[in-house]
Amino acid sequence: MKTKIAFALAILLLMSSCSDASGPIKLTERQEMSGISFQSIEGYTVAEDGEGGVYFTGPDQEIGILFFYKPSSEYTEDMTPVSLGGQYPQESFPVQTLVMLAYPDIELKALKVYKEGDYSGYRRQFTAVSEKGDDEIHGEYVFFTVGDFDFVAMGTVVHTVGLKDWDPQGQQAFDAILSTLQFNN
Repeated sequence: MKTKIAFALAILLLMSSCSDASGPIKLTERQEMSGISFQSIEGYTVAEDGEGGVYFTGPDQEIGILFFYKPSSEYTEDMTPVSLGGQYPQESFPVQTLVMLAYPDIELKALKVYKEGDYSGYRRQFTAVSEKGDDEIHGEYVFFTVGDFDFVAMGTVVHTVGLKDWDPQGQQAFDAILSTLQFNN
């Protein structure tokens, strides 16, 4: 699992685009990757890893969004990040991602119900501080079950890259893409 996360992070951190997105969100044509059908945001770079991961990066590389669509059997109770207040094994993916990005000081906000169309599960905002204590990541993750698969999405704003906050820019981008989801299984 750590190798997959490291690969995902490398893709996310290396993707770039030259244009700057500002103004209202404009969605792209519908795309399908890793069993997920969605619309991205105009100007965002989208890539997949061939193992259930889809990665979105904003034009200024400040906003990043990750999707993972994996069999539910890959999440076991012992993976639950209980020491941070996590309640479900699916929360291990966002927590492991933050730790691998060298943001180990993680604060999980209150778990809330997530409902979008036919999909319902949970959402949780978080903040994390870098190992050196000189930078923060803010964001949110969402997870729910679709048949025999679990979908986990994570959206972040990296402060060293720019000055935007999670709310409103990151949250709006994350919610806009999530609102277009369809699963092909």
